[in-house]
Amino acid sequence: MLALYWYQWIIMTQRKHVLLIGAKDHTTARINQLGQDYSLIQLEYLATDRQQASASHYVELPITQAEMVQPDIIQKVMALAIEIHRKRPIDAVVTFLEFTQEVTHEIAQILSIPSNIGGTALALTRCKLAMRAAIAKAGISTVLYSEISSLEQLYEFCQKQSLPIILKPSRGAASAGVCLIETEDQIADAYDHAAQYSSDPLIAETYIDSQNEISVETISRSGEHQIVAITQKQVQGPPFFVEEGHCQPANLPIQLSDEIYALVLRLLTLIEHQTGPAHTEIKIWNGRPYIIESQIRIGGDQIWELTEITTGISQIKETIIHLLSLPSAPPTTRSPAAAIRFIMPDTHNLRRPQVVGISEPSIIRISLEPDSQWKAASRATHSGQRLGYIMAKGETVEQVNSVINNVI
Repeated sequence: MLALYWYQWIIMTQRKHVLLIGAKDHTTARINQLGQDYSLIQLEYLATDRQQASASHYVELPITQAEMVQPDIIQKVMALAIEIHRKRPIDAVVTFLEFTQEVTHEIAQILSIPSNIGGTALALTRCKLAMRAAIAKAGISTVLYSEISSLEQLYEFCQKQSLPIILKPSRGAASAGVCLIETEDQIADAYDHAAQYSSDPLIAETYIDSQNEISVETISRSGEHQIVAITQKQVQGPPFFVEEGHCQPANLPIQLSDEIYALVLRLLTLIEHQTGPAHTEIKIWNGRPYIIESQIRIGGDQIWELTEITTGISQIKETIIHLLSLPSAPPTTRSPAAAIRFIMPDTHNLRRPQVVGISEPSIIRISLEPDSQWKAASRATHSGQRLGYIMAKGETVEQVNSVINNVI
């Protein structure tokens, strides 16, 4: 306790100024916990009163995440950042979202301030085609792939590469547009499905037929990388592969874990990731790990929170601490295991869980979508169609899953 008070006294005497480009409440809360000031250029759909009340400067933009990558919007946000910097110098600019990374990098460049978004890492992780090319050039085991800009190109790839294959947007996120092609008569429908989520080229690649999927959560500090956690992922089957749940820690043999560690550390160095979190998705096939993709952000689906619960390490706080040269934060308490389970609209005998009266201490949170969404439920084709989630912690993954099963 004394160490915590001492840490708080130190940071309160050297308050610095962070610019956030888009943020959720959990990000602003952790900056507040560090005793630092922040300004926020916020997307309207993410805005909350809490953020506005605690921000030094606050600007809200009525735009979508997809619009954040448009050149005119980037210029507008950069102008806002320059104005905020003129009023009070910014010590670092950060984002932990995906669609705000381009503008965050541009702001860091023009203001010559530290950021968690670097140019090379940004270019490679935001484009799955560029990432596949870089991995292949480095000699890292990868799958066959091809850029797809037309239905004809997709037919050609399917003729050269035996089915099944995966088709997805090259700049997609949250499982949107991902589909499996197993037979020739599925090709046209799959192309239409994937193309509706992106105006950029698609990517087709060999399907790794394995249900053993993990993600690796890391934090980097000036090019020094730390493996924080490995998450076991539960993914719905084909054709859309929507994620159904996650748990930590993943149950892997020591030799395989070591191989995964080495692979991810090599990848982060390859893409020149310098500072901040990364979330790398991997499939295990025939006993070997294969990189699916990597993003320079915290893991979505509350994976960042599972990581905090099981390791005591906040990737958000650690990023801010490093960028601002703050003293290291004291460790927080942790739980040996944690899991999240999503409620899928196509679950057999779907019913809305009764939240009232549940007093199980292992339950961290139950979050449910409104009744109207439950009544309109049909099969989920992307993660935004899930109906809620249950998160719990405990001594073992088996115990945590048992608690969740009793609620569902």
